[in-house]
Amino acid sequence: MGGRTCGGPRQHTVLRAAGLAARADKPTPWKRKQARTAPHLGALSDLRKHGSAENGGQVPGGDTLRNPTPMGLKAASYELGRPYWN
Repeated sequence: MGGRTCGGPRQHTVLRAAGLAARADKPTPWKRKQARTAPHLGALSDLRKHGSAENGGQVPGGDTLRNPTPMGLKAASYELGRPYWN
């Protein structure tokens, strides 16, 4: 084993391509959280732009709540193949 903690350059390349190594390289917990949640925030921004989600306020820790709109729930039920109950 020789004390290696990584699978070598190839594994590091695969992890970096998946965005995992870049998150671990961030210096503070806040920066790591920001890197981890950035794709989700981008998707939520798109949902808000198209009227499928809306902001629902903030929790005491500062995180923003997002709620699906009726149109977003209907679209999700279609994508999941489940009935939509209003």
